[in-house]
Amino acid sequence: MQLHIIKNGQQFGPYSQMQIVEMLRAGELSDGDLAWQMGMAAWMPLREVQDFKGENNAPSTTAACNHSGQNANAPRS
Repeated sequence: MQLHIIKNGQQFGPYSQMQIVEMLRAGELSDGDLAWQMGMAAWMPLREVQDFKGENNAPSTTAACNHSGQNANAPRS
């Protein structure tokens, strides 16, 4: 699954599910940021995307991950 994200009015991605989870945990994305993937009828908040329900913005206890292949303009905290 590859998701595109809209954060602060700018579109980023695509990102893998693991990248999205890591960015949510690191606080780089919020559950209110919009997501879209092929097959979805419309953009929706990450909290409403089935694979991300229950994920939160709690900081990860592990070191931040380098999201290789990520758009150079990807959101950063």
